[in-house]
Amino acid sequence: MVSYSGSGDSVKDPIVISDVKTDFEAVKAEYAYLARRFGRKGVDWKLILQTLHSSEGKQIDSIEVELSGGKRLTLYFDITKYFGVFGQRDAASQSPKEKKGLSQ
Repeated sequence: MVSYSGSGDSVKDPIVISDVKTDFEAVKAEYAYLARRFGRKGVDWKLILQTLHSSEGKQIDSIEVELSGGKRLTLYFDITKYFGVFGQRDAASQSPKEKKGLSQ
């Protein structure tokens, strides 16, 4: 079961995602966190900008969202542990070409 720690309010206190193994799982967990905290994407909030950067030797994913009331905020996720760790995505998230083994 995926778990989260940290406030995500700054690079110094990013949200750390536990119990994921790959970057694909980490991204999926980031958006699950946003949905749990803010509601439905495209209805209760929208993505403004997602940026990857390094800070003090860590890989930080910053995600800026705008809530339905117009308020914007940025959350920070520490993805160091999963950065560049590629694994097989589940079949539901694969394109038809990937499912047939045709991706390049």
